[in-house]
Amino acid sequence: MRDHFSDQRKDGVLHVVLHIVAHRVLDRRGVQVLLDALVPIHTHERGDGRLPRRRDLALALHFCQDRRMIFGVSPTKDAVVIAQTTGSGETFVIKSITSIQFQARSGDDLTGLLRRLVALFEPAGKRRRSTIALLGSSSGRFKSSIEAIKAEAITEVAAAESGLLVVRVTAASLKRILGCAPGQKWQARAGERFNPTGRHKDWSKGAAGAAAAALEVAGKTP
Repeated sequence: MRDHFSDQRKDGVLHVVLHIVAHRVLDRRGVQVLLDALVPIHTHERGDGRLPRRRDLALALHFCQDRRMIFGVSPTKDAVVIAQTTGSGETFVIKSITSIQFQARSGDDLTGLLRRLVALFEPAGKRRRSTIALLGSSSGRFKSSIEAIKAEAITEVAAAESGLLVVRVTAASLKRILGCAPGQKWQARAGERFNPTGRHKDWSKGAAGAAAAALEVAGKTP
């Protein structure tokens, strides 16, 4: 019987995520509906003894040492990259970059990603002073992969479950916020601005997107 319900939960996750993939954009009501569908899964996962990884707990504690922060989040094909930032404008600082690797082949994969994201976001959500700057999926010539779109949807669920506000950022706006030169790609400009000396050893295109999204939201958040 337990296996039967477990299979139902996995199918439910896939159904919900595929619904989001079809629509691509969630409004506030959509997030709540999605949250209602996934809360039982998350609660069961916490109750079966499988706690978040020790590294995730340490990162969550580190994230919560600052009362006011912005999580820049960039979902990619195989990872959700999170930049923890503080300040704005000239005082903007990246305090850490975390890359959560994932696969999106089954309900277990997606619920595992949800569990790890909540482990990071939930402590910050209790302070009600943090915001998630979510770099949204792209369309057209450089459209995002289906895996990235699924990860974006799960990130929104994790944010809602953790009580964090999500502000969506489009890739089209990043050239302006970063002050790109004519013809310069925003990814290159982000590297120049945020990692000129290579201090962030795990720098990547995902990290560039997460940091740039956080910078834009930081300039709009009091």
